Amino acid sequence: MSIPSEQTEEIEAKDPDAQPWHQISHEEIILVQGQKLRLRVSYGGSPQPSLEWKKDEKLFKKELGSKVQSTPAASSLCVPAVARHHAGRYVATIENKIDTVYATCRVIVHDRPGPSQGLKIGDITKHTCELSWAEPQDNGGCQIEYYSIFKQEEGRRTWGWVDPEVT
Repeated sequence: MSIPSEQTEEIEAKDPDAQPWHQISHEEIILVQGQKLRLRVSYGGSPQPSLEWKKDEKLFKKELGSKVQSTPAASSLCVPAVARHHAGRYVATIENKIDTVYATCRVIVHDRPGPSQGLKIGDITKHTCELSWAEPQDNGGCQIEYYSIFKQEEGRRTWGWVDPEVT
């Protein structure tokens, strides 16, 4: 047995420094206008990192009804009813003295396309009519694959399909 050592000063145990980490709920999400957007990021590190939300490189602006809720372990961003202007790149910047990491989600919002442009009516016969038009200025957030043509015959109250898929 050896001689006991001298008493040391009080020592505080603490976690070693660690770079921030994250886990995001979605990397890409596609919504239809009016649906709820909810992004959640779990994060940590030592010392405790800070978190900041951005949309398209600008600080996220809370609008009526939208909110950001954060705890030391997670943060969520919620928009109760998305519109087209909510589409974009959302980034949670997580930073401590060791490093900065980014949790990114691309949000796509689809809606109805705008009206077709420049409708032209060509040759009209007893049984046919030639139509032409240009694509709408606003495609609703996705490529238009086809158009549906309807007609209403004289003296009738209902509309019927001429052709369900005109390209």
